[in-house]
Amino acid sequence: MRKVWEKDMILLLNGSLRKSKSNSNHFLNLLKTQLKDSYESVQLYQRKDLNVMKDLLQKADACVIGMPVYVDGVPAQVMEFMEQMYLRYQGQFAQLPVYVITNLGFYESEQGNVLLEIVKNWCSKMGFFYGGGLAIGAGEMLGTLKKVPLDQGPNNN
Repeated sequence: MRKVWEKDMILLLNGSLRKSKSNSNHFLNLLKTQLKDSYESVQLYQRKDLNVMKDLLQKADACVIGMPVYVDGVPAQVMEFMEQMYLRYQGQFAQLPVYVITNLGFYESEQGNVLLEIVKNWCSKMGFFYGGGLAIGAGEMLGTLKKVPLDQGPNNN
């Protein structure tokens, strides 16, 4: 599979209720620095019209969903989005790559595995290509490192 993030439109979905103050938004913003102008951001807490979301997903070359882990699973607003998209548009997407960045309050990131499986199953039912996910542990610590460059200290690798 080719690298889509080099020139194509990437849809970034923030699934956190903490909006711009969230760690999910922080990690999506870090990704934006690598995408230049080839992305479009949507805050899922704003509940966009599903037809608009369908159009954005069909226009996108890839989608990245950023969200926190809530009780080992997907936050309610993201689950509602996934359910509604499934009920209305199942099978209408041609292998759109979907990636996940999830963060959680536990130090270890394994708690995010259930959330990643939920998204993987949803992708399978929707006709998306599940490209994988990144589960970031360490709680609020990493979100507080906004001034530390990506290649230094805890932000290295």
